[in-house]
Amino acid sequence: MSESIHLFAPDFSLKEETPIDRLGTYAFDLAHLIQEMGWGVEIHRMKEQEEERMIQGILLRDHSINVAKKAEGACIFLDFLSFSGWVRQGSLGVIQGMQWIREGETQEEKHKRAENVQQGLNQLYKLIVTDSYLLTYCRSVCTFPYNRVHFIPDGLNGEFYHSNPKEREERSSVNIWMPLSTEDKQGFLLSIEIADWLLEHHPTVKVCFTQPSSVNRELLWIYQRWQSHHLASERIETVDFGCALMRRDQLWTTDILIHPHFNDTDSIDICLEALACGVPIIASSFGRVNDWIIDSYNGYLTSPTLENVTQSALLLLDDPVRREVIGRRGRETVLRRGIQKWRENWRSTLQKWKMGGDYS
Repeated sequence: MSESIHLFAPDFSLKEETPIDRLGTYAFDLAHLIQEMGWGVEIHRMKEQEEERMIQGILLRDHSINVAKKAEGACIFLDFLSFSGWVRQGSLGVIQGMQWIREGETQEEKHKRAENVQQGLNQLYKLIVTDSYLLTYCRSVCTFPYNRVHFIPDGLNGEFYHSNPKEREERSSVNIWMPLSTEDKQGFLLSIEIADWLLEHHPTVKVCFTQPSSVNRELLWIYQRWQSHHLASERIETVDFGCALMRRDQLWTTDILIHPHFNDTDSIDICLEALACGVPIIASSFGRVNDWIIDSYNGYLTSPTLENVTQSALLLLDDPVRREVIGRRGRETVLRRGIQKWRENWRSTLQKWKMGGDYS
């Protein structure tokens, strides 16, 4: 494999030449590993405006998705369902989570999604899935050789997201972070409903929300109206967390993270970061987070409803000792299954792919 490896990805966000979402972080982490293994690498980001530049020592090319159709050589398709229909024979594909609960989705649409996965499996050298739900999904709806799908769970640098318990000491309030996402309408509205309940029933609670994206103007308007007219508006904070450093600093002052997500693609980043920082988590009981949290041991998994989430919250709100124990166990989990394990899994996969030698 003397030629460069081409990583194809849908659009992801950069801030000051640093990826700020999971897809971008994944792409650059993988690209750096490929470089360390002695191979050339380029990242192709699907955007309408064409541009190329060096980011963190990696060549980033922005161009339309049509370029993916003409790709040559060794290719890895991140979020490969975005490229279904023109994945190159013998390439690698990655699925990073899936939106399992889709409001109004028809049976025909479900079948179409399964067909797209099957089509990719017919062409790929190997499909990498990042959670066991996806592995089970592929086995249940697709047909393929037993080793065609490989499970490589996400990893995180636990040393960067270290715990800082001093930031949580000697405070009269209980700080709760709820990372809203306008791409997850059901989870977005449920988060506001949960915050209403917490603020009404617990006067020591302060709630911090991630700044909602302006892409969905309807949800942004709902949130702004709700916050500005709330009777406890002084206990509601909205912060724009544009990079990992800002999220880590916020987590150091967070006592509980509540994330009742319906869209699994948005859930894992902040949940892993919270675990690494020793913050107890209450999250929806499906998707990638299930591979990291053992319910009631290092976090809480629940169906995303007001009653279920608030019941879990009550276990933590008035019990700082329980919060500390759950948080410590969460951090231990991340350290055991951190970025090094992820790198080892990918290194082995890339070496075997290289030995195959046929990417066309």
